[in-house]
Amino acid sequence: MTAALVVAVIAVVLAAVSLLWQAAAYFLSGPRIKVSLDEGLRGPGGGVISAPPSAYTEKGREKLVADGYTERIVAVVVRNVGRMPTTIRMWSLRFGNDALWTFPIDPENVPLPHRLDAHDEIGWYATLEQLRDLQREFLDQSDEAAAVVGLVRLGSGSQIESGNALVVRADGSERDSRRVPRWSLARAMARARRRRRSLAHKLARRKHQGDG
Repeated sequence: MTAALVVAVIAVVLAAVSLLWQAAAYFLSGPRIKVSLDEGLRGPGGGVISAPPSAYTEKGREKLVADGYTERIVAVVVRNVGRMPTTIRMWSLRFGNDALWTFPIDPENVPLPHRLDAHDEIGWYATLEQLRDLQREFLDQSDEAAAVVGLVRLGSGSQIESGNALVVRADGSERDSRRVPRWSLARAMARARRRRRSLAHKLARRKHQGDG
C-alpha cells in the first residue's frame, strides 16, 4: 500500500467520523421527547400518587382511601431529555383497535399547548373509569384491542407514542404496564386481524360475483 493510498484512506475515515459527529451533535442539540404511561391515584386538590394500587399493602391502601386518594388514573408522562424546548400541542390515549381518547380542555390537567423546556417533565391524566367506559363498547374484546398507549403531538407535527402499554378492561382486570406487550406488537396484531377480515370480505365478494 503506497503512502498516498494510506493518506486517502485516513482522509475518508476522518470525513466519515466527522459527518457522524455532526449528525449526532445535531440530533442531541434539539428536543428529545420520551413518553411513558403510568398508573396512579388522584386525591384532594389534584394531588397524584404515581403507582398502581397493587404496589401497596391492604393497610396502605386503606390509608390512601382515608386520605382521599380514591380516583384511579392513567398518566401520560412526557420528558424532554434533549437540550432545546418544544411545544406539546395535544395528548391522547390510543387503544390497540385505534380508538382514541382525549380531553384537551379538562380543567384538572395542564392546558394546551404547553411549552416543555429542556430536561423538564409534565404529566396529563385520564381517569381509569373513563377508559373502561370506552373499552366496554368495543366489538373486539381482546387484550390487543384493549392495550392503551400514551400519545403526544408536538408543535412540529410529529407524534410520539409511549414505549409501554396498559391493558384496560371494563371489568377492572387491568394488567400492569410492565407485563403487557409493547404497543408496536399490540398494534401490529390488531392491524393483522383487520387485514385478515378485509381479505376475507374481498374473497367473499369475488366468490359471489363469480357465482353470479
